[in-house]
Order: sequence, then C-alpha cells, then structure tokens
Amino acid sequence: MVQKGKILSLTLIILLLGVVYFNSLQNGFHFDDTHHIIDNNHLKGLRYIPELFTDTRTFSVWEGNNRHYRPLLLLTYSINYAIGGVNPVGYHIVNLAFHVGSAFLLFLILKAMLTPTLSLPPQGGGKKGGGSIAAGLSLRSMPFFIALASTLIFAVHPFNSEVVNYISARSSVMSGFFYLLAFYSWVKFREVGNSGSSKQVAGKVAGSSEQVAGKSATRYPLPATYYIASLLAFLLGMLTKEVVITLPIVLWLYDFYFVHLPDSQGRARFVSHLKRLSVYMPFLLVALSYVIVREILVKRSGGVPVSAWPRGYYENLLMESKALVKYIYLWLIPSNLSIEHTVTQVFSLFDPYLLLSIGFITALLLLSIWLFLNRKNPVFAIASFFIIWYFIVLLPLMIIPLNTVLQENRGYMAVVFLSVGAGVLIGYSDRIFPRFHKWTGISILISVLIFYSAVTIGRNRTWKDDLTLWTDATMKSPLSARAHEYLGLTYREIGRIGSAIVEYQNAIRLGEGAHRASAHNNLGALYGDMRLWDLAIQEFRIAIEINPNYYKAYNNLGTVYMINGDLDEAARNYKKAIKIYPGYTSAGMNLARLYEKRDKLGSE
Repeated sequence: MVQKGKILSLTLIILLLGVVYFNSLQNGFHFDDTHHIIDNNHLKGLRYIPELFTDTRTFSVWEGNNRHYRPLLLLTYSINYAIGGVNPVGYHIVNLAFHVGSAFLLFLILKAMLTPTLSLPPQGGGKKGGGSIAAGLSLRSMPFFIALASTLIFAVHPFNSEVVNYISARSSVMSGFFYLLAFYSWVKFREVGNSGSSKQVAGKVAGSSEQVAGKSATRYPLPATYYIASLLAFLLGMLTKEVVITLPIVLWLYDFYFVHLPDSQGRARFVSHLKRLSVYMPFLLVALSYVIVREILVKRSGGVPVSAWPRGYYENLLMESKALVKYIYLWLIPSNLSIEHTVTQVFSLFDPYLLLSIGFITALLLLSIWLFLNRKNPVFAIASFFIIWYFIVLLPLMIIPLNTVLQENRGYMAVVFLSVGAGVLIGYSDRIFPRFHKWTGISILISVLIFYSAVTIGRNRTWKDDLTLWTDATMKSPLSARAHEYLGLTYREIGRIGSAIVEYQNAIRLGEGAHRASAHNNLGALYGDMRLWDLAIQEFRIAIEINPNYYKAYNNLGTVYMINGDLDEAARNYKKAIKIYPGYTSAGMNLARLYEKRDKLGSE
C-alpha cells in the first residue's frame, strides 16, 4: 500500500509538471547560457570529459569566469550536446527531470518525517477530548496529504520556474536534487539505524512490534547502505555546485531535533555524544577535500583577481540580509518574478529597509524557537526545523560576494520551508475551519495548484527569447542598470542599433561602479562595430576611469588602437590588461598578434 502511494505520487508529479512546463521546452538559451554552453568548445565532444574534472577554465569561455569547479554539471551539458547539439529542448527536459526528482524526494522526506508522528493515536488512550490537535490525528492519510500538498506546491510554484526555463540554472536544480537525496538517505539511515525507529513505533501502536521490527530488518537496507548513499549524494552535489557544502549542518540539525541520545549518565552519555559526532566526520572530510582540490585547480587556471569582485564581504552581508526577506516576498507574491532583481546598496546598519529586514528575520527566528520549545506537537518541530533550514542553505550567499545579489534559482532549496508551511496549513484546514465541508483541504489545494500552475505557464512564455525576457526585466526592475544593459545587448544582436544605444545610455544613467563601467564598455564596443572609433575610445576610457582595474576595457581599447595603426598605444593597453589579470588569454593573444604585425611591418 505504501509502495502504491509512492508510485501514485510520482505519477501525479510527472503528469502535473509535464502539463505546466510543456510550453517551456522550445524556449531558447539565455544570459549565461551563451558562454557556459553554446560557445563552450570543451562541451562539444565527449573526449573533453577528463578536462572538465581537471581544468576550471572549462566552466566558461569568458575570461576570469573560472572560480567555479562544477565538473558534474558540465558533464551533463556535454552529454546533452552529444545527443542533441544546441537544440534547447533536450536541455530543458533534463532540467525538468531534476525538478521532478527534487519534488519527489521532498515528498519522501516529508512522508518519512511525518508518518511516525502523525500516525500515533490520541494521548490518553484515544478518549474523546484528550490530547492536542496533532496528538488526535490518528488518520494515516494525514502525513500523506501534508507531504503531497507541500510537494505539489513546491513543484508548480512559479518561483521555481527559473530552474527549468533557465538552462544555466541547472546548477541549482541539480545540486538541489542531490541535496535532497543526501538528506532523505540520512533520514532513512536514522530511521532504520535507531532502535526507536518509526517502523518499530508504528508496530507497537498496532500491537505487533516484534513482527514489524523483524520485517524492517529484512525489507529495508542496512543503516550503512543509507549512510553511504547520503555521503555519495553529498559528493555528487558538491561536484555540481559549491553551495551543497552546508549539508552537514542540516544533518546535524536533523539529529538535534529528531534523534535522541539514549538515556544514560556520565561516561556513557559522553561516549554517545562522541559516536554521534563521528558520523559527521566523513562528510566534513569530503567537504574539505573538495575545497582543497577546487582551490588548487582554480589557482592553476589563474583565478579572478580579488579586485574584480563586485563588493566587499561586509557590504555583501548587509545586502544579502535584505535579499533573505525578498526571497520570501517573491514566493508569497509571485507577480514580480524576473530574471533581474534590484537590491539597493546598503551603506549603514541604520538603513531603514535593512532594519526592517533584520526585524523580519529576527521574528522568523523567534517563531522557530517558539515552535521548537513547543515541539511536543510534532508538526511544530518540523516547521521549526525547516525555518532554520532556510537560513542554512542560503548561508554561502551571505558569505561569498557574487555578481548579482539575488537570483530566483538560488532560492530553490531555501523556499522548501514555505512549501512545507503551506502544506501543513492546508492539511490542518479541515480542523481550522471545522464548520466547513470535510473536503476543505483538498478544495484549497486544488485551487492553489490551479493558480500557481497558470502563473508558471505565463512565466514560461516570458522565457521564450532574450527580447521577451529582458523586456520583462526592465518593466519589473526599471532601475536595474544590468537589465537595461542586457536589453541593449539583445537589441544589438537583432540589429536594432538605435534601441541598443538608448538602453546602454539608460544603463549608464542608472548604474554605479562596475555596472556603469560595463555599460560604457559595451557602448564602446557597439561604436566600434559602427567604426565610430573616436566615440569607442571615449567610452572605453570612461569605463577605465570608473574602474581602473577593468582589464576587458583595456583589451578593447587596445584593439581599437591596433585597428587604427597605433601599435604602441595598443601594446600599452594590452600589457595593462595582462598586468591586472595575468590569466587573461584574450589580451595575451592580441598582444602576440600585434607583435606579429609589427614584425611584418618592420620587414617590409
């Protein structure tokens, strides 16, 4: 019966997501897809697969974009290319398959966490009026319904549509799949490996503990099998995206909430603590090994200079604090979903929006503590756990400054806690509104799924091509310099030069620092295409004035001078680019061509 429920749930997830995302399969490549996939020759042949694991420059054709070590992700792109070239359908299908897998794993996790608690009979021997609401939930369908409701909301919610539509967001959906797989394996490891496992508890309730425990020993794999599966999934997740490094914290948190040490005193209890800590060591060794290997390979490939990072650590922490709240806002009110979101810079701890964000985060943490203190209601414990989960999985974004402060696909794993919260509320709706029909929960769930599905189908249309995507972004984030800049790039590609110039100028007007310099650089490149050399030189020089370490602008400026025959000035700019970023091969190759041209002129 349990197996049929799992098959039914998986079938429902596949059918529902197949309908919701059918109109997304023909959507094109976007944004980072060009330099990660389309122009990346390292993916265009299975013979290059060993390089994906040994050279971080295989991550992108863009110079300086080599601080990521994600060989397993690149391997899936390589296989995609081997099967269908640059036809986007195959890439979208793989992204969708990982999303289906993540949703199903969430169902299995919630089912495993809820079944041993909500299946127990009412306190006080089942007498009427005894016990709390949670204790009175003796229907075995309740865990199934809450798990399924949470899963389906997670599956069709428009917030998660970016991981299917944006091919480069496979890093998020694929790492999320392995994250959930590792966590589910850990839950099963603890369930099977503890003498007080849920299977045995449920057996005692049914009056047949020995029989059920005996079956568990034969029907279910040994604890070591689940443990190894969790460790392997963790490794695969790390090789997909670095953020999976937070998993050991989540595993410890699960044990803290739901796995109790045996009742003992003194030395015996100390030994129990040591045994618990020892099970995390292999995970920490895997994480440490990954970090060491990654740093060695990045250094060998020539990493991005720190001066090129978008912001400092302190500023990043403040801005990401605001982003933490915005992820929740976007999930609750999905009308402003976009590839580009504006998070204003924070210059002081007394910034009013930052204070509001800190206040909200504090309230959420206090709610989690209150739920934990009242964890005799098992659903409260699960809700508290997933609130903390939200902050843990986003921890890397708080520490490492990335080019963009907020991207929807980065919140893919984080918003699991909101889907679980929604599922719990819908599951309890029959009891919250007892005067209404007994099918209140199912009616609410169906209505919510229809609404979210319709919004997601609409989001799929927005991702049709770059023009629809960046037009939508500039409408929803009119103050975003980068949105205007990329719309300008799109206009340039389709030949609408006048519109491209207008959008670049909008980006210059709105941008600050690196964004403004980038817009000047791109405008200079456009003027170069038009052979307006004086205007091109002017834009490149402004970009360098804004950002003296902008090595790409120096390279572009050198190219303009070389085209116009000023080889000395061209060489000076190429050398400056190389000095700023020694691993910048484009400038090195241009300088070699310049010397070759100079030698030819000298021999004539």
